[in-house]
Amino acid sequence: MKKYSLANFSAGHFFEELASKDSFYCKKFFGGLSIYVFGKMVAFLCEHPGDKEWRGKKFKTEIWNGCLIPSYREHHELLLSKIKGTTVHSVITKWLYLPQSSKNFEASMFQLIEMIERKSALIGIEPEIKPKKRTNAKPVDLKETKISKMMNLGPAVEKDFNAIGITHADQIIKLGPEKSFIKMLEGRLKLNRSAKCCNALYLYSIYGAIHNIHWAQIPEKKKKVFKAYTEKLRKTGRFGKY
Repeated sequence: MKKYSLANFSAGHFFEELASKDSFYCKKFFGGLSIYVFGKMVAFLCEHPGDKEWRGKKFKTEIWNGCLIPSYREHHELLLSKIKGTTVHSVITKWLYLPQSSKNFEASMFQLIEMIERKSALIGIEPEIKPKKRTNAKPVDLKETKISKMMNLGPAVEKDFNAIGITHADQIIKLGPEKSFIKMLEGRLKLNRSAKCCNALYLYSIYGAIHNIHWAQIPEKKKKVFKAYTEKLRKTGRFGKY
């Protein structure tokens, strides 16, 4: 089974420096890897060499082998002139595409990263947050709710918590975000997994899970508090070995 992380994509190394940012995260999306930083989706890596077909329609060139650049249509003309080798993607026409086959691929990828690092308004889109539908279902029993069913959290984080004896939502809510975050890191170490995730984004996710909101909806003041907390924690060296 293909793993969806920077290390498993040949172009993933371009994003290594960005990966040190607290707001950075990536996830599986549409058969590739979507990349987020500074509150925006800034890139989508895909590696399907030779794939020139989509839903019965055939194209002259590979359509899923390179880097898609999420951007708003009003920025396309300027970006096409700035980043050599880019085109409008054949399928997702609201985004641009830098194919690996382009002779400018490497230089243009470095240029893209530089634009992302300086927070260019031309690059990236705000992630869509879909509100949960209200239902007339019975109240949820938090003592029976698995961690992976909470907002922002998934199976991997659930395993980290389980390793330290935390198995259900009510335990996380009682601990609060900071203590739960510490427990998650301790669980990762117990499983011999990397504790490099000692950054504010995971703390945002846990806080959001406790309050049942998407992490991007957390107030900026609260985010600043969490950034300071995780920075202080990293300086202790407690989770510095990974």
